[in-house]
Amino acid sequence: MQSIEWDENLLVGVNRFDKHHRHLFCLLEKNYVAWTGNAKAEEMEPLVDELIDYALYYFTEEELLMKEYAYPGLPAHEQRHVQVIQKMFGYQRDLIHRKKMAIAELSELMESLGNLLKGYITDVARQYGVYLNSIGMY
Repeated sequence: MQSIEWDENLLVGVNRFDKHHRHLFCLLEKNYVAWTGNAKAEEMEPLVDELIDYALYYFTEEELLMKEYAYPGLPAHEQRHVQVIQKMFGYQRDLIHRKKMAIAELSELMESLGNLLKGYITDVARQYGVYLNSIGMY
């Protein structure tokens, strides 16, 4: 599996959001480590819930700030948030219904979520970073 860790190439230049992105990657890694360590489904459920809850919290905060500063790319950004959350809900659904995924399936899912988050940051979040930096927010 490709690394799903956050790295400095994912900085968007807005400190508060960079911290959120790092935390999302930590939660994703925490899920992967627990699952590959043979955690039971009932042990995984709180970890998955934490990942989803944090993503929802962060995306809401991000969208509110974008509205406050009239970020022109907000509608497209909100659509990306929906994609990420839907993927996370799919992970949660698989966990609940199947109770145990093969390591290969989990690796594929974690890599997919990691790539989705990396793509979100590099394709979308960086754009608002440039915009917010241009109005003095770092």
